[in-house]
Amino acid sequence: WSYTTSTYTTAISISADGNYVAVGIKSSASYEFSFFTKNSATPLWGYSTDADVTAVSVSANGNYVAVSSDDDKVNVFDKDGNNLWSFEADWDISSIEFSANGEYLSVGSQGKGYLFAIGNSSPIWTFSN
Repeated sequence: WSYTTSTYTTAISISADGNYVAVGIKSSASYEFSFFTKNSATPLWGYSTDADVTAVSVSANGNYVAVSSDDDKVNVFDKDGNNLWSFEADWDISSIEFSANGEYLSVGSQGKGYLFAIGNSSPIWTFSN
């Protein structure tokens, strides 16, 4: 399938099994994130952010999706589009990635790193330089 955006893609991630794709999109009027199955160009659901999407990550089994934006926020969703939690970092978020088992999310920010358990918006630990 094919999907056309009005401007450009800012981030993309695919589940390990290849069944789900997450895409960050900058459109002419908004910042968006869309979640697709491999079988359809119609998004299962989408989410609008307040700033450019900087990174997306899909858990290996596709059960969770994380999206970060240029306003220093990361949001975690289940595959049905329910926003499970959000977190605001001290600085720009440059990377997000789920652990192989999908139980943890790492978040990289300028000068800081965070590790979260999927069920909790409070970091298990942080590190800084």
